Amino acid sequence: MQNRQFTSDAAINDSFEPNATVAPVHRDAPEILPGMPSQYAQLIIPSPPYHIEKSYEARQEVDNYLRSLRPILEDLYCLAF
Repeated sequence: MQNRQFTSDAAINDSFEPNATVAPVHRDAPEILPGMPSQYAQLIIPSPPYHIEKSYEARQEVDNYLRSLRPILEDLYCLAF
């Protein structure tokens, strides 16, 4: 992994680019994570479904919820480590 440093004059990309310093990605993790290289990110701020029964969340058992998050968490781990 190359060492990228953030500075106040760093360009912020609108989408993921392998050489980006900062790239906010507003998409579902299963869509974007498979195309990202391992050990790429130094910081990841995900917004997972929090299983708090919001009107837009489907109700599911806790075990199913955790099982559905596992592959995403594994991909996030590979992305950062």
